[in-house]
Amino acid sequence: MSDAKTQLRASIFKALTANAALTSLLGGNRLYDTIPERSALPYVVLGRTSSADWSTATEPGETHTVFLHIWSDATGRDAIDTIETALRQTLAAPLDLADHHLIHLRFQLSETARNSARDQYHTVLRFRAVTEPK
Repeated sequence: MSDAKTQLRASIFKALTANAALTSLLGGNRLYDTIPERSALPYVVLGRTSSADWSTATEPGETHTVFLHIWSDATGRDAIDTIETALRQTLAAPLDLADHHLIHLRFQLSETARNSARDQYHTVLRFRAVTEPK
């Protein structure tokens, strides 16, 4: 049995790579855990994940914070906003974890900034999840 955080990340990765509309928006399978050198834009990176104990007096559980990063060199924010919408819609659907129940995965925050030196946009999305062992 792997830990809840590992299973959550794997389930998110699986759901996002299975989304044909998202793959089309990215111009291919451009969802990364580690960014390959000279990667074509746009792409999505499964970023930092943190976990903490969320147990009650009677039930074990964990809370997780998951960050996704979108990078785009498209002119204007429309392209990166469209990718963000596809990510959020995909992760609004139920995800299956092998040894844990996903109580919820909720979107919390989105922040977009323009890197004028590289002529790129970068969006960070933060999600919060709660899991319990099966």
